[in-house]
Amino acid sequence: MRYYRTRAYRPQPVSPEQRKLMRTNILRAITSIAVLISAFAVGSVAFGLKGVSAPDVSLQPVAESIAPTTVMVDRSEGPISIQEVKEELPDLSGIDWTMLALLIQEEQQIARQMSIDEARLAYGKCGEWRELALMIGWPAEEWPTLSYVLHRESRCNVGSHNKTDPLSGSRGLMQINGYWCRPSKYSKAGWLQERGILSTCDDLYDPEVNLRAGLAIWQYGEEKHGCGWRGPWATPCGKFG
Repeated sequence: MRYYRTRAYRPQPVSPEQRKLMRTNILRAITSIAVLISAFAVGSVAFGLKGVSAPDVSLQPVAESIAPTTVMVDRSEGPISIQEVKEELPDLSGIDWTMLALLIQEEQQIARQMSIDEARLAYGKCGEWRELALMIGWPAEEWPTLSYVLHRESRCNVGSHNKTDPLSGSRGLMQINGYWCRPSKYSKAGWLQERGILSTCDDLYDPEVNLRAGLAIWQYGEEKHGCGWRGPWATPCGKFG
């Protein structure tokens, strides 16, 4: 079955020097935030509101674990003021916040890809969706077949849309056809709508909704024909164990 991939964002490459600088800036920014929060958390802070104080909870260990060189405000002589807090904060004027945001985004994408790779190594194709599928109610023994179907139908891509299929095409991870989510003479509101699984066909781009819809269709096939995979996904039952 043909499928269409959604375009993924690809960040611009960052040089080792830029990456090192950005990591340093991240620590500086986190340190500054920790110092500021600590100033509010460990005693009364002059905000121009008399009698207002914060709980006596020190965040100094947290700040020290982030950056051991952090200098915390000395509050031994009473309440501290905003000016005293500002004097203790590191100079952040040299931080390129745009580059910092891009680096954080890139690091998040790398972390997500590593998680996906680990899941696929452990559970096979589209392994990143196994946990969600089992949570929804898919039987663990059906995972090998479900994994095969997910990969063949959409290459694990939640945004896949095969527009060439009839009835407005097939959508999402399991490429569920519009037949199941459009009004018909058999289902006035739509087969999936009548079961409370979704509101419109476009809800199938949500991976949880798609897997729930797929489970309902599979169970229907099991009850009616003894094989939930044969009809919608043209896959023999028992093919994978």
